[in-house]
Amino acid sequence: MQPVLDCVFIETTTACTRRCDFCTHAYIDIPPHFMHESLFLKIIADLGEMDFAGRLAFYLNGEPLLDTRLERWLRIAKTRCPKALHFINTNGDLLTPERAASLFAAGLDAMKVNSYTGKAVERLEHLKGQLPRDERHKILHSDATKITDWSSRGGVVTTTPKRPRPYPDTLCPRPFRQLYITVTGRVALCCTDDQCSHPMGDLATQSVREIWAGPAFAAVRQGFHERDRVPALCYDCDLDPSYSNVEQVRALFAPACASGDTSTPDLDHQGRQAGASAHLQPSLSLSST
Repeated sequence: MQPVLDCVFIETTTACTRRCDFCTHAYIDIPPHFMHESLFLKIIADLGEMDFAGRLAFYLNGEPLLDTRLERWLRIAKTRCPKALHFINTNGDLLTPERAASLFAAGLDAMKVNSYTGKAVERLEHLKGQLPRDERHKILHSDATKITDWSSRGGVVTTTPKRPRPYPDTLCPRPFRQLYITVTGRVALCCTDDQCSHPMGDLATQSVREIWAGPAFAAVRQGFHERDRVPALCYDCDLDPSYSNVEQVRALFAPACASGDTSTPDLDHQGRQAGASAHLQPSLSLSST
């Protein structure tokens, strides 16, 4: 598999409205930091120079709707990276019809809302009913109350039952496809490394292109190709080796697919619904190059 930058996560804030027992927020005291605007502008400029056309996700380890700058930053990102799919994943606690309209008007292309209680499920369905049809199509609603098989996030979260740990015998697509930028500008190994214990670079002193093509990522990719010498975190990882590329994600929000399709795939593969298959998304062929 050759590296192709398909998705960039930008952690604009670490603050969150919840302390869910399947999240590192429940196990680690994570201070509520917000990314400096100068750093955000640098990241977007770097991506603009690369003509980035993948999924640009404004979240990582926090609740993006807590960031009141989000609409302004979306406008900037939409201008510099017009080909990208601008996306957020939210718990929906702070979502209102007015905020949804404001986000879409600012350039947000799609959002996934995870509802963790029955009341939240009902509230979100009612909220979607108040939106115009073209905006409803931009929201993928996941009833997370049905998820019983959460990831342990590299062994940080206590889970029952234990999920299989497929690495390094299985090739992980994340270091070949995704870039995770923390609130301070350090680049984490992956979504499981949400505390950046295995930093791949620092955007305070490097460019996105330099880090993506740099020696840290090259070493991890080589380790996976050789099924050996991967970071210690990978041995405790239980995420599925599945991946949805930007075109597959775009298709989920296409108006033609919206009516009658009630499936709510886990785009970042953190949990599975009871009775669901391990691969909730179409998987990349791990033998592809």
